Amino acid sequence: MSRQVAPLGRRTTAAIVLIIMTLVLTSCWNRRELNTLGIALALGIDSSPDGTVKVSAQIANVSAIAAKRGNRTAAPVIVIQKTGRTLVEALRKMTTELPRKVYLSHMRMLVISEEVAKQGISRLLDLSRDHEMRGDFYLVIAKDTTAKHVLEIISPMEPMPAQNLYSSLEISEVSWAPTKGVLMNDFIQQTLKPGINPVLPGVMVTHPDSKENSVENINKSSDFTMNTYTTLGVFRNDKLIGWLNESDSKGYNYIRGNVKSSIGVIPCSKEGNIGIEIMKSSSHIKAKFENNQPVIYGQVKLDVNISDVSCNKDITNIEYMKELEMELEQSLLVMLKNVVSHVQQKYKSDIFGFGEAIHRSNPKYWKKIRSQWVDIFPTVPVKLTTRIQIHQTGTQSNTYMNYQSKEMRP
Repeated sequence: MSRQVAPLGRRTTAAIVLIIMTLVLTSCWNRRELNTLGIALALGIDSSPDGTVKVSAQIANVSAIAAKRGNRTAAPVIVIQKTGRTLVEALRKMTTELPRKVYLSHMRMLVISEEVAKQGISRLLDLSRDHEMRGDFYLVIAKDTTAKHVLEIISPMEPMPAQNLYSSLEISEVSWAPTKGVLMNDFIQQTLKPGINPVLPGVMVTHPDSKENSVENINKSSDFTMNTYTTLGVFRNDKLIGWLNESDSKGYNYIRGNVKSSIGVIPCSKEGNIGIEIMKSSSHIKAKFENNQPVIYGQVKLDVNISDVSCNKDITNIEYMKELEMELEQSLLVMLKNVVSHVQQKYKSDIFGFGEAIHRSNPKYWKKIRSQWVDIFPTVPVKLTTRIQIHQTGTQSNTYMNYQSKEMRP
């Protein structure tokens, strides 16, 4: 006589499933407690006479952060510097002073001294091999100062120096045309990509003071020490070869299509100027072949608004506005031509990506001339055009000075 097996109940089935799941699940085998880590917010790289590297780590001072906000007797960060044959060796040496291992996953900035950048930074890029390090932090060059000095500045607006550097670069990139933030991952890609060389922003220390690395710098209302972003550094492969000035940095960003918003100023009389707010910009670069030789064509388009007027020009006059657009186009064109000429003749480094355009247009030709591009680049003709359209003049239909001049007429 056969016997039937009773079906399992719902509760019994659920219990068996949970038991099986617990057998296959693993715990976090490499977890580390927060109080065992020295959280690095930024790293600085300086050179050493014997060929080794000096590595500075800006470490969050957890005890100061946890204290009351009104208590500013303790610095929010500490900066430790060690020398090593490699970056990792220098970082491990820091444990002789720091009772915690340096943890890199929360890095915001990598500051490289100008001297190191000129020697070449390819060996530093291998730092990304570390599984704890992400590539979403900014690279900047310490100009006319050391990387360690940049990391020591405690600013009044943002007590965490690395966050101050990071946020300032992000904001200025959106609002001011000469600056450009470059992430670690993007820099690596540009050094490996054919037909383009990278740039990096520079940072300087303004108003140096003996109290710049203490909380006393925070308590000043003026003349405090600050990190200030400057112009862009030009690279050939992984080596810094020079700096653009402010106008050329703007021109570079317009050609590359990096400008999100900015302010331009153009004279409108002997006494005054018109401020122009860039609302939108676009750039298109392409290569054509004429007589079997490459020619670069580029067009930059801007949509702008009038931000302020300090002369008595009638901005309600359609004819004058058309003249103003043409004047703006010519001014921008001169800026673009100047930066292309300067870079082609002085640096011979294709930071604009003209080689990329040739590669897209004719891969076979690019394959033949790729190894000679550094010599060919300065001789390539570049034909640029600009187009600017004024959309709005603000909340006033005309300027106060124009109204005043009309009222004073007999």
